Amino acid sequence: GFTTRTCVEIGPVVDTIIQVAEREGAGLIAMASHGRTGLSRVFYGSVAAGVLHLVDRPLLLIRADRN
Repeated sequence: GFTTRTCVEIGPVVDTIIQVAEREGAGLIAMASHGRTGLSRVFYGSVAAGVLHLVDRPLLLIRADRN
């Protein structure tokens, strides 16, 4: 019962995710996250955290399988 779309874009990841969501009128953004904490998050940043802090619509985060 859900309508989904997949697209490939080029650009800064967090900004591009938010821009595409706005352009497409997305009612929900769903993302997988590795759930990094501590120093690994500081050095690698966090796309999920960046989107979470800037997005104006629901965000579904699912922890990625570690295997």
